[in-house]
Amino acid sequence: MSEKGATGPFIMLFFYRLTRRLVLASMVALLLVLIHRSVDCVITYRDVETNHDKLSARMEDLQLRNAELEQECNRLATDFSYYEQLAREEFGYVKADEVIYLVPLH
Repeated sequence: MSEKGATGPFIMLFFYRLTRRLVLASMVALLLVLIHRSVDCVITYRDVETNHDKLSARMEDLQLRNAELEQECNRLATDFSYYEQLAREEFGYVKADEVIYLVPLH
């Protein structure tokens, strides 16, 4: 009977240590999952931040281009001499009383 009594505490000690190890392993696994998710969040945040910076720069470029186009639109609406200048430069138009001389470029 003393042998049975001696194995009881060993079994209880075994299960106690096993429970502690399982709890510790679970906590380590949970910690690894949390670390992995936080690393993913940091990487995602960096990607979003980089994309935001690129889009901000693109937006600034587009705002500048939009301002240039608005200025040109206003000029076209108010300045007839600008129409004339564009017609001459872009399409080679001349006034009725002008003569064109073509000079070879050799």
